Amino acid sequence: MKRVTEIERAPAGELSAPDLLTVEEAADVVRIGRTAAYRLARQYLASDGATGIPAVQFGKQLRMPRCRLEAALGRPITSPLHEPKPTVELAQVDATQSPTKRAPRSRPIPVASPRLFSV
Repeated sequence: MKRVTEIERAPAGELSAPDLLTVEEAADVVRIGRTAAYRLARQYLASDGATGIPAVQFGKQLRMPRCRLEAALGRPITSPLHEPKPTVELAQVDATQSPTKRAPRSRPIPVASPRLFSV
Protein backbone atom coordinates (compact mmCIF):
# COMPACT_ATOMS: atom_id res chain seq x y z
CA MET A 1 0.00 0.00 0.00
CA LYS A 2 1.40 3.39 -0.94
CA ARG A 3 1.90 6.07 1.60
CA VAL A 4 0.02 9.35 1.16
CA THR A 5 3.24 11.19 0.29
CA GLU A 6 4.05 8.72 -2.48
CA ILE A 7 0.95 9.33 -4.63
CA GLU A 8 2.01 10.29 -8.13
CA ARG A 9 1.16 13.68 -9.51
CA ALA A 10 -0.15 14.33 -13.01
CA PRO A 11 2.59 14.83 -15.61
CA ALA A 12 3.63 18.43 -16.28
CA GLY A 13 1.38 20.21 -18.72
CA GLU A 14 -1.73 18.25 -17.76
CA LEU A 15 -4.42 19.94 -15.75
CA SER A 16 -4.42 18.45 -12.26
CA ALA A 17 -6.48 19.12 -9.19
CA PRO A 18 -5.15 21.73 -6.75
CA ASP A 19 -3.50 20.55 -3.55
CA LEU A 20 -6.41 21.85 -1.46
CA LEU A 21 -9.96 21.42 -2.72
CA THR A 22 -12.95 23.41 -1.59
CA VAL A 23 -15.78 21.43 -0.04
CA GLU A 24 -17.87 21.95 -3.18
CA GLU A 25 -15.06 20.63 -5.42
CA ALA A 26 -14.56 17.59 -3.18
CA ALA A 27 -18.31 16.96 -3.20
CA ASP A 28 -18.23 16.94 -7.00
CA VAL A 29 -15.34 14.46 -7.01
CA VAL A 30 -17.05 12.13 -4.55
CA ARG A 31 -20.41 12.77 -6.24
CA ILE A 32 -22.31 13.78 -3.12
CA GLY A 33 -24.22 16.92 -2.27
CA ARG A 34 -22.67 20.07 -0.86
CA THR A 35 -24.50 19.83 2.47
CA ALA A 36 -23.49 16.19 2.94
CA ALA A 37 -19.86 17.08 2.18
CA TYR A 38 -19.87 19.84 4.83
CA ARG A 39 -21.45 17.45 7.34
CA LEU A 40 -18.85 14.75 6.64
CA ALA A 41 -15.99 17.27 6.81
CA ARG A 42 -17.16 18.50 10.23
CA GLN A 43 -17.59 14.88 11.32
CA TYR A 44 -13.97 14.20 10.30
CA LEU A 45 -12.74 17.15 12.35
CA ALA A 46 -14.87 16.23 15.38
CA SER A 47 -13.80 12.56 15.36
CA ASP A 48 -10.08 13.34 14.82
CA GLY A 49 -10.16 11.57 11.48
CA ALA A 50 -11.98 8.41 12.51
CA THR A 51 -14.98 9.04 10.24
CA GLY A 52 -16.00 11.48 7.53
CA ILE A 53 -14.15 13.09 4.62
CA PRO A 54 -10.58 14.29 5.27
CA ALA A 55 -10.60 18.04 5.90
CA VAL A 56 -8.48 20.76 7.43
CA GLN A 57 -9.70 24.04 8.83
CA PHE A 58 -8.05 27.40 8.21
CA GLY A 59 -9.90 29.87 10.38
CA LYS A 60 -13.51 29.46 9.27
CA GLN A 61 -12.57 27.93 5.92
CA LEU A 62 -12.69 24.18 5.31
CA ARG A 63 -10.43 22.62 2.71
CA MET A 64 -9.93 19.04 1.58
CA PRO A 65 -6.29 18.01 0.99
CA ARG A 66 -6.14 16.29 -2.37
CA CYS A 67 -3.57 13.72 -1.22
CA ARG A 68 -5.75 12.63 1.74
CA LEU A 69 -8.86 12.53 -0.44
CA GLU A 70 -7.04 10.40 -3.01
CA ALA A 71 -5.82 8.08 -0.23
CA ALA A 72 -9.37 7.77 1.15
CA LEU A 73 -10.72 7.01 -2.33
CA GLY A 74 -7.85 4.63 -3.12
CA ARG A 75 -7.20 6.26 -6.49
CA PRO A 76 -5.98 9.55 -7.92
CA ILE A 77 -8.51 12.25 -8.69
CA THR A 78 -8.90 12.25 -12.45
CA SER A 79 -12.08 14.19 -13.03
CA PRO A 80 -11.39 17.67 -14.37
CA LEU A 81 -12.36 20.16 -11.70
CA HIS A 82 -11.87 23.21 -13.87
CA GLU A 83 -13.52 22.18 -17.11
CA PRO A 84 -15.47 25.04 -18.65
CA LYS A 85 -19.18 24.95 -18.01
CA PRO A 86 -21.35 24.84 -21.11
CA THR A 87 -22.72 28.20 -22.12
CA VAL A 88 -26.42 28.59 -22.61
CA GLU A 89 -27.44 30.51 -25.67
CA LEU A 90 -30.23 32.93 -25.01
CA ALA A 91 -33.07 33.14 -27.49
CA GLN A 92 -32.75 36.14 -29.72
CA VAL A 93 -35.44 38.73 -29.13
CA ASP A 94 -36.81 40.70 -32.04
CA ALA A 95 -36.56 44.34 -31.00
CA THR A 96 -39.36 45.35 -33.39
CA GLN A 97 -41.95 43.33 -31.52
CA SER A 98 -43.41 44.91 -28.45
CA PRO A 99 -43.88 42.71 -25.45
CA THR A 100 -47.34 41.30 -25.14
CA LYS A 101 -49.55 43.13 -22.70
CA ARG A 102 -51.94 41.32 -20.46
CA ALA A 103 -55.55 42.28 -20.58
CA PRO A 104 -56.61 44.15 -17.48
CA ARG A 105 -58.37 42.03 -14.91
CA SER A 106 -62.04 42.51 -14.80
CA ARG A 107 -63.27 43.27 -11.33
CA PRO A 108 -66.48 41.75 -10.17
CA ILE A 109 -69.36 44.19 -10.19
CA PRO A 110 -70.56 44.75 -6.64
CA VAL A 111 -74.06 43.42 -6.22
CA ALA A 112 -76.28 45.13 -3.69
CA SER A 113 -77.05 42.70 -0.96
CA PRO A 114 -80.72 42.19 -0.28
CA ARG A 115 -81.95 43.93 2.85
CA LEU A 116 -83.57 41.83 5.46
CA PHE A 117 -85.33 44.67 7.22
CA SER A 118 -86.83 47.75 5.64
CA VAL A 119 -85.91 50.99 7.27
